[in-house]
Amino acid sequence: MYKLGQYVPASSLVHECDPRIKIVAMVLLSLLILRLNLLGIGLVYILVLGLALLARISWRDLWGASRPVWPLFLALFCIYLFFTPGAPLIHIIPDRFYISQEGLASGSLLVGRFWLLILAAEMLTMTTSIAELTVGLQKLLEPLQIIGISSHNLALMVSLAFRFLPALQIEMNQMRDAQVARGANFDSMRARLRAVKYITMPLVFNIIRRSEELVTAMEARGYKPGIRSYLYEPALDGKDCLALVLIGLAVFAAWWERTLIIQ
Repeated sequence: MYKLGQYVPASSLVHECDPRIKIVAMVLLSLLILRLNLLGIGLVYILVLGLALLARISWRDLWGASRPVWPLFLALFCIYLFFTPGAPLIHIIPDRFYISQEGLASGSLLVGRFWLLILAAEMLTMTTSIAELTVGLQKLLEPLQIIGISSHNLALMVSLAFRFLPALQIEMNQMRDAQVARGANFDSMRARLRAVKYITMPLVFNIIRRSEELVTAMEARGYKPGIRSYLYEPALDGKDCLALVLIGLAVFAAWWERTLIIQ
């Protein structure tokens, strides 16, 4: 089963695209999603699913990776659905508690945006290895060195964060299995929320322990901050330039198309 942040190796045009192009496309798409209405979000969903087919990524993996945030999406949707004033759609308690049309539209729009952002991030991590992401970020952040900010250190922090995601998920699963072995019950939502306080502290301690082990390993290998060379050096070719132009034109067209943008 695919886990969030995991790279899926394959041979496709999306995988072979320059990591800088994919990072820039992710940033532009995220900014655009925050301004799209329901029609625009639906079109972007079709675009993301089309890219998944092109990258030979299973839709089941793409949807399944966002499963941990489904309860959050459901809670946000219910808050907007039941507590947004407007024209009544369904009366639950006459003249006091009802579902409004504005609440249904606002909740659907918010959940659609967040879910689309997660799917776009999954597409980036599925088709780009950690090494490629690190080099791509370092190249994009090189102008920050003018003001004294090291692009190498920033890229390193991001790559370590990505590498820690699967490890933290494994830690959480092990803690959950240990609690189940001791008789814990996770069948109801109330029991899961109650178990959070028993998982939080051990998880924090394990994160600190893993961080100390990582620092010790880096020092033992002679790591020193500063300018470094990379085994993988990205280079733009004709396909990458064409992809960048198409992405820019698509974002520009969607931004200026008033039927897709919230007024």
